[in-house]
Amino acid sequence: MKKKTIIITIEITSRELESKILLASFFANNNFRVYLTTTTSLHILYNKLSSCIFFHKSTYEKKIDEIKKNLGAKIVFLDEETGFAIPYSNMFSHCKNRFFPYITGDKYYAVFTLNKKYKYLLSDNCNSETKFYDTGWPRIDLWRKEFRNINFKKINEIKIKYKSFYLMISSFNVITEDILNDRRQLYKNNPKQIAIEVDRFNAFQNYVKLIKELSIKLTVEEKIVIRPHPSENIGIWKKIFKNMSNIIFIKDEYTDAWLLSATSILQYASTLGVQAAVYGIPSVQYKVKYQKGITDALTFDVSEHLTTSKAVLEFLRKKSHINNNLSVINSISSLEGLLASEKIVNILSKVDIKKENPVLLNKIDFLKAKPKHYLYILNDLWSKLKRLGKPTFTMSVKEKRPNGLNKDEIYKKLNEFVVLQQGDIHSFKCDELANELICIEKKEKK
Repeated sequence: MKKKTIIITIEITSRELESKILLASFFANNNFRVYLTTTTSLHILYNKLSSCIFFHKSTYEKKIDEIKKNLGAKIVFLDEETGFAIPYSNMFSHCKNRFFPYITGDKYYAVFTLNKKYKYLLSDNCNSETKFYDTGWPRIDLWRKEFRNINFKKINEIKIKYKSFYLMISSFNVITEDILNDRRQLYKNNPKQIAIEVDRFNAFQNYVKLIKELSIKLTVEEKIVIRPHPSENIGIWKKIFKNMSNIIFIKDEYTDAWLLSATSILQYASTLGVQAAVYGIPSVQYKVKYQKGITDALTFDVSEHLTTSKAVLEFLRKKSHINNNLSVINSISSLEGLLASEKIVNILSKVDIKKENPVLLNKIDFLKAKPKHYLYILNDLWSKLKRLGKPTFTMSVKEKRPNGLNKDEIYKKLNEFVVLQQGDIHSFKCDELANELICIEKKEKK
């Protein structure tokens, strides 16, 4: 059966997979055929489609012409790069460097942004035919109350196992002198960025000292659970706190259940701190001094700022907190009213593209696809081997997608979302066409 087709790419599963499955469920429910894939498997679809929408996470200059030629695609992107961590004073320069030169002419059909501020910043400064929409992010849809029951089982498991704990969310990235020196070299012509990297490393050292002090002061029932940023080496963290039994480390891809299980949050410059604020969970940051261009950002605004380990511990233990973050949080589109996913689907449902038959892959297609896929994996492994013993902040494919795009995992999550919206999961199908190429659509009515 012919349907409108959309291709949705996924780079890092911990950040994107759940929200992209939610978005896919709305597209499928609107009679789209949805292909979830990665940029490394995208070529499998080349010349199998002549009209579609290509939905990416940012600009994609490297392959934009190739994608249009081989897929007949209208290219849209959800701006997930210009988020909470961009300092207010750097917003214009960030967009000027990252977007203004590239969103030109008719290259991109539409861009979806976090809020009105970003929308107008782009629409007022990009010389293009592109349409701009302040929809919010599907990722933030999952922060809303209606989706929190999805984590009920895992929250119970965490609370039974860990009982009372304080969650430390790391987002330093620079956690060794070697990494700092590497970034100094990388940004040698950008003193402002070097200052940011130095500030991050100094903050990391402050937090290490703080956590060691807190570890001594905790009761036997209390513990700190540290979730390093995906780009940080958990082994470095474990080595620093190796003799402290009340300091626990997790490398869970999905953090929602951990946030909802924690008594309170200790964090540094993390988007998860904004998420915690939306949940009404108090968070604190330590020895953060105001610096224009570094700390004037939403990720810093949503937390209490304290300067002693005693004050931090008192804050973490406090049973109730006044939520002073509502005015900040309310500036984010899609926390109320229509979901960002719904807004995006409503907009793209009106795009004039031809309906296409489902992509059918034969044995030759599989033979072509597999070598290229594994060649990419081998190249990635070779790059990682060359970096052994050297400072790095580049994530490997395995780190980005530990389980790949797993059909069973995707169908399970799709089931949860459909049931939550009182739909019939049996009316959907989820098929694995090739490595990291999953098709989601509604079944044809008999």
